[in-house]
Amino acid sequence: MLPINLFYGLLILLILLPLIIFRFSRYKNSLKINRYLALGLVTLAALLWGAVNQLVVVTNDNQAREYALFFPQQYQLANQQQLAVPYQFGWRKATVINDSRQPLIYETVKYGSSEIEMQVIGILPYAMMKNLPEPISYSFSEPPSAVRLTFIGSDLRGWIHR
Repeated sequence: MLPINLFYGLLILLILLPLIIFRFSRYKNSLKINRYLALGLVTLAALLWGAVNQLVVVTNDNQAREYALFFPQQYQLANQQQLAVPYQFGWRKATVINDSRQPLIYETVKYGSSEIEMQVIGILPYAMMKNLPEPISYSFSEPPSAVRLTFIGSDLRGWIHR
């Protein structure tokens, strides 16, 4: 499991580093190579960003740690129980592990005008919930009442809380 912030940093480096190298290389006048390189790197970054699973582990002190998951893993809970965390094929899949003694609530928050209904899912103590409808955007903090939507008229986001 890779911490999600490290994953995003590596993704940015994957895009920027080759572009900087080509910018200052002897091939900088070759516009065709630079164009194909930029297009390829943006495509690769988009595929990596979409193919990674979001894994959120919640502990007793209401701390949520986010990880990027690329393949199945084993996770040991605080009660010494082992969980098999599967990789889910699909676009932007999310899994929550409740590694605490208290139940957890997952909700979808709707922004804009959408016909999709909001969902509320309970997660038992020392349990895992996979294949959540939306990736988690808000952890133990009240989501904003409105967000700025560009290009689309509605958006759903995940929220976990007690």
